[in-house]
Amino acid sequence: LTMKPFVYLGSSLNINDDTAAGYSLYQAEVNRAKMLVNAARSLKGHQFGFIVIDELFRGTSPEQAEKGSYECAKELLACGNALVVLATHYTKLTTVLESESNGLCKHYKVEVRKDEQGNIIRPFKLEEGVNSTHVAHDILHEAIG
Repeated sequence: LTMKPFVYLGSSLNINDDTAAGYSLYQAEVNRAKMLVNAARSLKGHQFGFIVIDELFRGTSPEQAEKGSYECAKELLACGNALVVLATHYTKLTTVLESESNGLCKHYKVEVRKDEQGNIIRPFKLEEGVNSTHVAHDILHEAIG
């Protein structure tokens, strides 16, 4: 038996600029997003794709990045044949998409906790929900004192 559940595997991870080709970081991210959306749109019938995205559009302002990420996520959700994992810190994606998608979009988190001494604990356990713990400042403070 040979099974091929996904005919397309795609990702947007660690995108870099390509100044030699004339692409800023943002343009490179837009090009990758376009490629992923077009690939998802091209899936037919019983063809399925699996797409992993880590924080779209780091190469622009947070407001524009959130807006663009939301638009791309909506496009990918409209493609019923694509399973998409989208890691994000953008509030609109973590609060609006699940309700707008009638449950098609689900949120999962990898929570970070602090123990009694204030040490950061990373259990690396995937749980349903949106992360509510913010430790970025703690990590920076720990690094630079």
